[in-house]
Amino acid sequence: MTYATKQLTEGLQQLSESASEFQAATIKNRPKPVNLELSSEINTFLEERRAYREKSRPVSIGNY
Repeated sequence: MTYATKQLTEGLQQLSESASEFQAATIKNRPKPVNLELSSEINTFLEERRAYREKSRPVSIGNY
């Protein structure tokens, strides 16, 4: 192995290790997800809106 190849290999290994450490630190510091409870009125409204959207989807028959 030449000197340049050895240096390149060592540099890439160090870069890989630091990237792994950074990723592990980022995962540890990630905020926990917030669990929101919606009222039944909001859930009903959203369901009705979804149903209306399904019924009224645009239909394209082609160019006029």
